[in-house]
Amino acid sequence: MKKINAVSIALKPNVYSTFRNLNNTVSNTLGEYVDNAVQSYLNNRELLLSIDPKYRLEVTITVDWEQKSIVIEDNAAGIDADNYERAFEPAHVPIDDTGLNEFGMGMKTASVWLANKWRVYTKALGEPVQRYTEFDLHKVTTEGREELIVTETPMSIEHHFTRIELTELSNHAPTSNQMDKIRRHLSSIYRKFLRNGEVVITVNGVKLEAPSFDILNAPYYKNPKGNSILWKKDINFEAGEYWKSRG
Repeated sequence: MKKINAVSIALKPNVYSTFRNLNNTVSNTLGEYVDNAVQSYLNNRELLLSIDPKYRLEVTITVDWEQKSIVIEDNAAGIDADNYERAFEPAHVPIDDTGLNEFGMGMKTASVWLANKWRVYTKALGEPVQRYTEFDLHKVTTEGREELIVTETPMSIEHHFTRIELTELSNHAPTSNQMDKIRRHLSSIYRKFLRNGEVVITVNGVKLEAPSFDILNAPYYKNPKGNSILWKKDINFEAGEYWKSRG
């Protein structure tokens, strides 16, 4: 395992500021972090379950309006040495680009969109160190920084997690009035994983549940006294190599 002292974030400094102008939603932005955690889990599911047969992926999102911060934590397999540099390099597609984080822009773009400062703590399963780095948009843009310093701290190989702390939030950050909508949206996006119990997602103390919709069982409206019909149609189709579904 190689030692990582710094990671490249090389771009023209003002390009990072343009990330703020991207047309996005809070729910989709927070979903980028969940995507990364779910993909890490899927990539390492067999190993995680071999270590703990009762393991379940847990993702927690906490918005603190008093502290003006957002914290996203997960117990997935962490960002390992092979992917760490790629995780911070702009527009660098991950090694496996067939999963949820296909374009490799999730954490970087989402974090700049939501906050001026963000810190990442991660511990990869099977590696002996925790890695920490931080991003300050003001310093990056005014000082023309092209690297982030990485601090490695010894830690037991059994630990595995990622914690992302966002501070000095932007105007895009969620308000308290948006939280119910955010929960509903994330519940819908990750309904497959929530429904089968593989993933637990908690947003400000509330565990998300997969939406459940009743299927209409009633007569045809032109024949209200006729036999009831279950208005359900099974559909089976193939969508080619670029199809990607979260559920």
